[in-house]
Amino acid sequence: MAAHGTLREFVLTAFDVDAPFAAATLSAPVTFGFDRPLAAGSAQLTVAADLAKLPWIEARGLVKGTIQVQGDTAAARQTFQLQSTDVMLPGFALQQARAEGTLHWPELELTALAVQLDAASSVNASGTINWQTRELRGATLAATLGADWFARWLPAGMTWGAAEISATAEGPLDAPRHQGSLKIAEVRRPPLHPVTIDAQWQGVGAQAEILSARVTAQQSVLNFAGTLDAHSLQLARFQHTIAGQPVWSLASPARLSWAPAWRLEPLQLTSPSGRLNLKGAGGPEGFFELTVADFDSAWLRDWVTIAGPTWRVHTLQATGRVAEQLLVFDTALSAQIAMTPQPAQVKLAANGNAQGVHLGELSVVEGDRVLTQATGRLPLTFQMQPTPQLQWDEAQPLELAASTTADSPLWSVLSAATGLTLKDPVATMKLSGTLRQPAGDLHLRAAQLNLPVKSENYSLPAGTDLALDLQFSRERVTLTDFSAKLDGQAVRAGGQVEMNDARWRQLWREPAAFDWKEARGTLEIPDADLAPFARRAPHFIAALGRLRARIELSPGRKFSGELHLTDAASRPLPPFGTLQEINADLTLDDHTLTVRSLRAKLGGEPVTLDGSVTLVPGAAPRLALGLKGSNLPLVRNTGLILRNDLDVHATTDPAGVTHLTGTVTLRDSLVLANLNDLLPLGPRGVTRQPPYFAVAAEPYRHWPLDINVRGPGAIRIRTTVFNGTASARFHLGGTLGEPRAVGELTVDQGQVLFPFASFKVRQGLVRLSEADPFHARVNLNATSQRRDYQLRLEVTGQLPTPVITLSSAPALAAEDVLLMVMTGQPPSGETASSGAQRLGLLGVYLGRGIFQDLGIGGEDRLEISAGQQVSQQGRETYEFEYKLREKWSLVGEYDRFDHYNTGLKWRVYTQESEPRADEEK
Repeated sequence: MAAHGTLREFVLTAFDVDAPFAAATLSAPVTFGFDRPLAAGSAQLTVAADLAKLPWIEARGLVKGTIQVQGDTAAARQTFQLQSTDVMLPGFALQQARAEGTLHWPELELTALAVQLDAASSVNASGTINWQTRELRGATLAATLGADWFARWLPAGMTWGAAEISATAEGPLDAPRHQGSLKIAEVRRPPLHPVTIDAQWQGVGAQAEILSARVTAQQSVLNFAGTLDAHSLQLARFQHTIAGQPVWSLASPARLSWAPAWRLEPLQLTSPSGRLNLKGAGGPEGFFELTVADFDSAWLRDWVTIAGPTWRVHTLQATGRVAEQLLVFDTALSAQIAMTPQPAQVKLAANGNAQGVHLGELSVVEGDRVLTQATGRLPLTFQMQPTPQLQWDEAQPLELAASTTADSPLWSVLSAATGLTLKDPVATMKLSGTLRQPAGDLHLRAAQLNLPVKSENYSLPAGTDLALDLQFSRERVTLTDFSAKLDGQAVRAGGQVEMNDARWRQLWREPAAFDWKEARGTLEIPDADLAPFARRAPHFIAALGRLRARIELSPGRKFSGELHLTDAASRPLPPFGTLQEINADLTLDDHTLTVRSLRAKLGGEPVTLDGSVTLVPGAAPRLALGLKGSNLPLVRNTGLILRNDLDVHATTDPAGVTHLTGTVTLRDSLVLANLNDLLPLGPRGVTRQPPYFAVAAEPYRHWPLDINVRGPGAIRIRTTVFNGTASARFHLGGTLGEPRAVGELTVDQGQVLFPFASFKVRQGLVRLSEADPFHARVNLNATSQRRDYQLRLEVTGQLPTPVITLSSAPALAAEDVLLMVMTGQPPSGETASSGAQRLGLLGVYLGRGIFQDLGIGGEDRLEISAGQQVSQQGRETYEFEYKLREKWSLVGEYDRFDHYNTGLKWRVYTQESEPRADEEK
């Protein structure tokens, strides 16, 4: 930077900034005068800043622009353009902004100001300011505002759908003339219903005249007009209509002030048959006076939800004043509540002072029947200074006697406010003493009770035949009797909680934070049918079995007890199936449920469960369970039977994650269907790829797996294209929601069957690799003898579409080999088999299945081979072997010399004669 000058002016000859967060360049000298604006022959200042690089403030966004100076006199014109994008400062953000204008001394003209606060909020403005006369000319403002950008400054729960503001202003800066309109749709502030606001105003400076304002909620409309300034609102007109019919009108102008303290000058509303008068003031000497005659709750239904039946106030008189920071009041009410066949009459007389609230009368009467009545004194005061709040006085007398019948309208009010539904309830209460030393009792009876608790996984049972008896004393609160039927099943409970002055004080002042650690009690379920509860927890319990339980609560929030299940059943536990005939004895100690004995059947086979479940408040239960069983049906589908020995454990780690670990040992498994029939087809997904199962239900889908699957020689395969046995060795990992299997299926022995040739497997393997656990790859080699040709079969690639290669020695074309094994046609140049011979060979191929169906060829007992050689008479040879016992076989053949031979074969040693692993014992 370079400059020179005097006390009256200076010349900036050079200005160049290159900082990490900003850059600025001046193209020519600029003269700054203290009695005139800057001047330059022709100069341009270019600026660019990255707010994220500012070291002294947390911000982000880009700002750039230019200022163009033209002329070297006082009349020089400066034109500016500024832009910003994605600006974020603490408590403030905008997507983009653009400002354009001209400074032609003494006037600053803002030709365009466009600000995009967020996707739903934008502001556009323009206008001219004369700095010498300090006047505003042609100023306009148009804005569309969404609630999201303003949420940080709004009351909790307040929002709106769309807001539009249009305004113009001109005249002196300190008191410009202005006018405009405001439209806001779908304004929401619970518990009020949505409203729409439409207003027009005009004014000068801080004072505005509300020409008209309209607030609409459904069929109800409020129309008002008046004047508004910084401290008060003067209502000149007010009218409330419903469906176009007048309800309330302002009888005379009213004034509401809020500074220095709020004050309402008499507000007088009249209706065709009633009136409402209200006046009051705040502050240390505050007061209020309210008089109402003939007010119907139907007039409020469009503005707010009215809990319970409709009502109508005949008369209401209430007065109050602040005395020594407390509210002293007197109230008298006469009203009626809609009921069938006739309305009930309500009377209330109450007053309050420093000694508490005296309830002289509260009664609800229908004809000659008293539905509800209450009298007494409550040690409750209304503290008005410094902030309004309710206060309980533990030392003042407490007296309350109340009773209500089953058809009292107060029950419907309670139901509408809380969602609690009671059928035919009857209650009585008597309290005396003080809040520190209360004495009394509460009795409640109801034919039915429904709680408003719902979940996607369960719903609470319906309670019937409810009986509740409570006794209060200074030392304790005692539940002398609680009995009910939950979904028709009997439940009994009792208990008590020790009390003292501090605990009574906490109960009255902060009931939600009351400490129940000194409570003790019992809960007993004598004999419950689980079927009703299963309907409410369909993901966990099957509709079978009975439950007997007794739970005790001891001081310190410690639980103990026993639970007994008889003939119960679970929902299916993928992939293992359903546990049936569950008989269990469980014990509860503190928060741990221990399985002393649990026996059940899975697929008709017995299983046992042991371990424990620890209940954690506010979190999922922690499991330490083990499930064991033998010869269990893991899969039992058409064409596939997998049986196994199961030893699986569910354990929850300190982080709250439940792991499934253990071993699954396959045994006596049988595959009868072709591969394409067993593999799930269709759109790809977790369940359409190995290991072909997944559990989507919460929370099981997140449980990690660490299970070894073993099965030496346990899988027998009997299909139209393959006969043999195989061994499995896999590891299940991942989670139940996204399981992964890594390992291999090894063929121990087997034959690949073609119509005119049988290939003996020399090596066979199906592998799922760690690198690609979702696509099985096969590698199989097999050989066969046909017409003095040694044939070879290779199967490689990815299931279910592997690559199959046929070859021979001596070498033949692949198509000749395929014709030989599929149709029996010999290679060209050799003697062809007769039709009868081919039919015989085909019969041998088809006969294998018939023999097995008759029980002759099962368990690899029958082996037939044909066409390995050609006899001297040009016929194809045959061989068969039928295993009589482990080492003895009946054999026969038609040999190359055209002789028929038969005999017995005795094996001195075979691999099959070795004892299997599961037979060594």
